[in-house]
Amino acid sequence: MRAIFTVFHQIGCIGDTVAQYVEKIPEWDLNRIIRVASWGTISAAPVFMWLRKLEGIVGGNTWRHALTKVTLHQAIASPIHNSLFYGYVGWWQTQGEEKSLWWDAWMLKLRNELITTQISACAVWFPANMLAFSFLPLRYRVVFQSLLGTLWMAYLSHIGHAEEKDETIS
Repeated sequence: MRAIFTVFHQIGCIGDTVAQYVEKIPEWDLNRIIRVASWGTISAAPVFMWLRKLEGIVGGNTWRHALTKVTLHQAIASPIHNSLFYGYVGWWQTQGEEKSLWWDAWMLKLRNELITTQISACAVWFPANMLAFSFLPLRYRVVFQSLLGTLWMAYLSHIGHAEEKDETIS
């Protein structure tokens, strides 16, 4: 389990570093990197337990089994994980401010970004997980998903740290 925490921590660290590079941030925000890496560590156990439970429920590695696993994962775990990440980032960004500001910022982020994020998640992870669950032996699956996870974390971090504009009509 310690290896899983380490891998998820590294995915967060490298992913946010890539995001900051793409954003052309003039000076690295080390605190942001540490916060995103910490999210990787925090989310490692629940993600691992979910995937293990999913494997136990569905089992097998035929196309039908893979399709069931990927569909359940994208429909249940993915929106929860991505929503919580946005809440986690928002909490850090509103530290020292009123609690309601964090909640409002989180709800705005979800309203503006969650559907797009889930569409992107399906575009990236659906084919990747179909490949992983159908063809890749478990020993290669971890490496494959870790590499892709790093790119996904870069995307999530970029979107999660972007400023939101409240476009509601008063």
